[in-house]
Amino acid sequence: MGLRSQPESILMPDGGTLELSDGGDADTARIVLERLTAEFRGTIMEQVYRNLMGDMEREREYWFLEIQGRQYILMRCTAPEAPPGVCVMGPTKTPDDLALFRSIAGSFGAVEQDRRPPVPPPWWRFWGK
Repeated sequence: MGLRSQPESILMPDGGTLELSDGGDADTARIVLERLTAEFRGTIMEQVYRNLMGDMEREREYWFLEIQGRQYILMRCTAPEAPPGVCVMGPTKTPDDLALFRSIAGSFGAVEQDRRPPVPPPWWRFWGK
């Protein structure tokens, strides 16, 4: 299947998701994993493979990575119950977390979508309590 021509980088309040493929192809996941380990010095901490009832149409595979001291997950999914594909998830809470996530997304040519709520103006703190 391969990588999307325009991957998406989605920033949410609880972290970022980099959607790289619409199919859960194992070769695509391997390419992404190789890039994360080679280019960003990622270390595979754990790999989990799930195949529900032996059905090849319902595979899920997770790689838990440490990239520059941060926890990332690479997920490959073929199950029709969830959106199938290959994606990378990581933290975006601090400016350094966000910079690393954006660097990884940029290496895949991802288009960013910021779905985080806007930061309230400083004066809002007085009325918000």
